[in-house]
Amino acid sequence: MAETIPQQPPVPVGANLPAPAWHPPPAPQDWPPVAAAPVPGNGNGANAVTPELAAEFADCADAWEDAFFLDMAEMLNDPDYLRIIEMGPAVTPLILQRLQARPNWWFLALYMLTGVDPTEGKTRGKLLETTEIWLNWAKEQQIIA
Repeated sequence: MAETIPQQPPVPVGANLPAPAWHPPPAPQDWPPVAAAPVPGNGNGANAVTPELAAEFADCADAWEDAFFLDMAEMLNDPDYLRIIEMGPAVTPLILQRLQARPNWWFLALYMLTGVDPTEGKTRGKLLETTEIWLNWAKEQQIIA
């Protein structure tokens, strides 16, 4: 015999529904430790950006920036975003240049690539404030002009 599923009464239009449970991501100080990656220079060493890497980065970054995401978890688990992180520290200046041109949620990638959080977790959820802190840090480190 088939099991019947109890039916919920219909919700009237305009009824105040409880907000879904949402839990913010852990603060950076709660993230698992990561070995600090060397911050890329603008030299010709192993961290130099090749034209091929720059093109692949641009393709992935364009796709990620143009995508629509329902929430932050979906945004940060997007295959293009994860591929950018896999490209390694060499793309850090490219991310920072994008951040200068158009603020976006590049901060987890920057943290993963540099091992640094210049915001010290104090600006979580504040796009423009966090962008400004990261760009000031990048200028101090002479990664961008």
